[in-house]
Amino acid sequence: MNKAATIIALILGLIITLLIYFDFDSKKNKNTFVFPNSIIVQNNTEYKSIDTLIMLSANKLFNYDTINIKVYYMQTSIVTTEDFIVYAYIQKDPNIDHSYILFLNRDISVSVEKIIAHEMVHLKQLEDGDLVQNSLGHVIYKGDSINLYKIKYNNRPYEIEAFKNESIIKNKLNHLLYKNK
Repeated sequence: MNKAATIIALILGLIITLLIYFDFDSKKNKNTFVFPNSIIVQNNTEYKSIDTLIMLSANKLFNYDTINIKVYYMQTSIVTTEDFIVYAYIQKDPNIDHSYILFLNRDISVSVEKIIAHEMVHLKQLEDGDLVQNSLGHVIYKGDSINLYKIKYNNRPYEIEAFKNESIIKNKLNHLLYKNK
């Protein structure tokens, strides 16, 4: 190899190294956080970013100091209904304060961030007492009893609120997660 080719190869190698270091190192562009030991997320899925998204939502957006969320895959028998595809749902553990179980669909065709943002709106509704899961097929939302069999999914008032706020939550999470956003 002649001298000019060696110099060109070195320059290209240096440029590639600098591009990787400055532009493609996503860990360098992410913010780091410290959470209270009472913010607990037990993620039993392959979606590894969920832990961070839930802890950020609960602690940094909603200012909760204590929350316990277990994340599991849902049973395939409840993945679809006649109205919609179920990507996730959250349930309050009736036996433990500030404790929830989040069930996720194994096959998510929309962004995980969007789904978590939507479910975190429900977490806030549940935690603040606006949404009460009182029996199978019935909830109480802001004092009104709702029969889930009589109101389509998209027309349920707590779902309307979640859809309205999921983009706001997702954007806030992105601003928290990444530097210079």
